[in-house]
Amino acid sequence: MTLVGTAPVRAAGKRAERNALIVVVSVAVLVRLLVVWRVNARDPNSSTRLYGDESGYDYLAIGLLDGRWFDYPLRLPLYPSFMTLVHALSDRNYDAVLYLQALLGASTVILTWLLARRLFSRSVGLIAAAITAVHYGLVLDATRFLTENLYTPALLGFLVLFYRGLDEKRWTRFALAGAALGVANLIRPTAAALPLALAIGLVLMLGNRRRSLRWAAVLTATSVLTITPWLIHNVITYDTFLPLTTSNGQIWQGSPEYYDLYRDGRSYLSIWDLELNADRNGGHRPDLVEGDRYFTQRGLDSIRDRPLVYLEYDGLKAAWFWIGQPDADWYGGGTFSPTGLHRYWPWWEVVWILGSRLLPLIAAVSFLGLRSAWRRLWPITAVLTFFTVLHALTWSELRLSGPLTPLLAIIVAAAVAPSVLRFRRREAALAPDEAALVDVPT
Repeated sequence: MTLVGTAPVRAAGKRAERNALIVVVSVAVLVRLLVVWRVNARDPNSSTRLYGDESGYDYLAIGLLDGRWFDYPLRLPLYPSFMTLVHALSDRNYDAVLYLQALLGASTVILTWLLARRLFSRSVGLIAAAITAVHYGLVLDATRFLTENLYTPALLGFLVLFYRGLDEKRWTRFALAGAALGVANLIRPTAAALPLALAIGLVLMLGNRRRSLRWAAVLTATSVLTITPWLIHNVITYDTFLPLTTSNGQIWQGSPEYYDLYRDGRSYLSIWDLELNADRNGGHRPDLVEGDRYFTQRGLDSIRDRPLVYLEYDGLKAAWFWIGQPDADWYGGGTFSPTGLHRYWPWWEVVWILGSRLLPLIAAVSFLGLRSAWRRLWPITAVLTFFTVLHALTWSELRLSGPLTPLLAIIVAAAVAPSVLRFRRREAALAPDEAALVDVPT
């Protein structure tokens, strides 16, 4: 039901919404700053604090400072460039990178609010922003030197522009959305084929096939155009066509051959120490072009020979994408085991982790209750489905689903907002500014 008020009431509602958003964003920044402060107090302010993928990004960032252009095919340019900028301004201060990432968390919250408000209402936007502000995985992103800190707001920015294109039905909006997607692909390459999934959705959901295909073509063309300079760089640097980056052997890691090692009780780290270690596997480095192609072909051969085992493994990877893989999990400990997590974290943090981990399950149930909004939600559904299938077919871990968390928050917020509003109306009559805040989709 739309609550129609006078112009002063609507103005009061906008002030209330603005003030509520300021509070939510402030909480998001404060929580991230506190978590980053705790990590910086523990770790040395140097490259010795880095491990895993972090070292590759730092290698390129320091290389740029030292006059060495991008020469490592596994990593894309935008996140190392971000690190380079902070290093240059802070005299190679690693603590400063994390503090700036904590501030960037505000952009994720604001973009979540913008997208949820466009899709549903002001109240849904604020609830979704609040979930995003305190979600453990999103908060933890600020403490690591990884692409999620840029990729999450970039993906949200793309969806905001894509929905503007749908609402305004202008090809220029889809061109901007495509450019935004291209920028996201220069941070992390996993959305390179996303225009295909969205093209299918446009044709099926909008009905006008010719117009839908034209919009999809514009989206794809501007996305490809945005990444073309990087593609040219790869051709010049490596004397071969390299779509964005090497895959680090992810096809092989998603194959039955890898699955056998997992079922035999081998740990993720031990596999990297033996099968994926160039010093022990005959000189094949999966992060370089030759080694990546070697492991990709090896993985494809394994999939071709044992397709049913591959499908079984795919089902596991689809679940791991959302709830975490026991051995390679982002937070450590058992997926839903409080005692397992308590070996690494205090109890208050265990509760925080488990609450955040339940979000995908809550979102799935909430989505079923939003049947009337399914048509409006189809781009979000397409994005969630695309990434789930992609990582089920290749490599999957909880960290990779982190940038999709705000989309889950929007679904949950849309489901719970009506109940929250009914409760507030039963408890007390709404003040004028509150009445204006509780509105229908904008």
